[in-house]
Amino acid sequence: GWGFALLYSVTAVVMSFGLFNVIAAMFVENVVMAAKNKARLARRERLMDHGFFARKVAKLLALVCEIHDSNNEEAGDSDDDPSNFIQRAAWTDISPETFELVRHDERVQRIFDDLDLADEDQMNLFTMLDADGSGSVSLEEICSGIAKLRGEACRSDIISINLMMQDIRVELRSALSCLMRRINRQQDMIKEMCGVTVTDVTASRATSGVRSKSIRKLVSD
Repeated sequence: GWGFALLYSVTAVVMSFGLFNVIAAMFVENVVMAAKNKARLARRERLMDHGFFARKVAKLLALVCEIHDSNNEEAGDSDDDPSNFIQRAAWTDISPETFELVRHDERVQRIFDDLDLADEDQMNLFTMLDADGSGSVSLEEICSGIAKLRGEACRSDIISINLMMQDIRVELRSALSCLMRRINRQQDMIKEMCGVTVTDVTASRATSGVRSKSIRKLVSD
């Protein structure tokens, strides 16, 4: 009858829409996975491309020197000679204020994005680069720090840090045991010296007592 035909039609329509939704979801998932794999491969290629990193770092250092010279009255006129640039880069130290100006520059932010530096790492970048706590960072520290901050943290990085901490712990224990042995040796030497001194003082007192008795006896005679 017409009721069965209506039920069959509704069921067929619902099944068709459900099937189409499943097919569309699978297609979208495959597209998203392909895009992620493509982005991952592109990022890996950028991380492995040393020439790309060198070009970006050279641009970054040039911008850092430019901003530093513009905020430093004693810097003088900038020189485009590469040898002079390398010499200036060797002694240039960036203060926290200058580094904040560098970090907020749009050109520097584009370079950071090209080098795959995370946004949360850029917020505290000066503190991470200033490992020695000197209050300033050199261009060499900027290059080495950015090279280590590129990309995502890998399991190998965590394992290497763990192994490094274990080596440091072993070295500290060895140094502490050696220091304790030296302290104990010094204490033994001090005790021996104190014992010899006490013996000498006792002997001298005894000798002086004998002499005083002899003198008194002679005086009485």
